[in-house]
Amino acid sequence: MLHERRVELAFENHRWTDLIRTGQALEVINAFGDRIKEEQPFLASDAYVIDEHHLLFPIPQSEVDINPQIIQNPGYF
Repeated sequence: MLHERRVELAFENHRWTDLIRTGQALEVINAFGDRIKEEQPFLASDAYVIDEHHLLFPIPQSEVDINPQIIQNPGYF
């Protein structure tokens, strides 16, 4: 099923959100980065490396200012 979704979403620009939704984004993107760095040794060691704070966008400050009960997403303090 996962391979089917990958093929289905490949050119529809939904792959990233599907990886986030299924909890596979860190594993898939970092594995891809490892393969690319083996093929292209001139790339920096931190190229194509993501961690959990890359998975969430910050909430716009104007929204936080309007509602003080909103807590900013982690990693954006």
